[in-house]
Amino acid sequence: LVTVVSTILARENIFETLPIETRKFLPFLKELQKRYKNITYHNKTHAADLAQTFYYFCISGDLKAKCDLDPIEMFSYIVAGACHDVEHPGVSNIFLVETDDKIALNYNDTAVLENHHVATAFQILHRKEYNVL
Repeated sequence: LVTVVSTILARENIFETLPIETRKFLPFLKELQKRYKNITYHNKTHAADLAQTFYYFCISGDLKAKCDLDPIEMFSYIVAGACHDVEHPGVSNIFLVETDDKIALNYNDTAVLENHHVATAFQILHRKEYNVL
């Protein structure tokens, strides 16, 4: 995950274009990667694959040009792909709701995993040593 995302962003000259604190970016990605569980599907490989697949369509499918994506949008999409399933427990929203899991309770049984993934990403970014923005 770390290698894929940082390589894509470097290829797009994101670090030269945007005021991203690069000294915090690799630690942020490493922390994000560490939070992916070693489960069958929703793992760090899946996150890297999604980021890479999006980038593939941007370049090979000319999506970047057709949608006139700027560097902020490219950065956002690639990082969102990396974050999209962070801390996935390997079960569905319905399972979490039906078993009264703490995650479901935190999000009032609504878009449980989706809310958890984005909240986790923002919790990481909220820490001073990882806040790349």
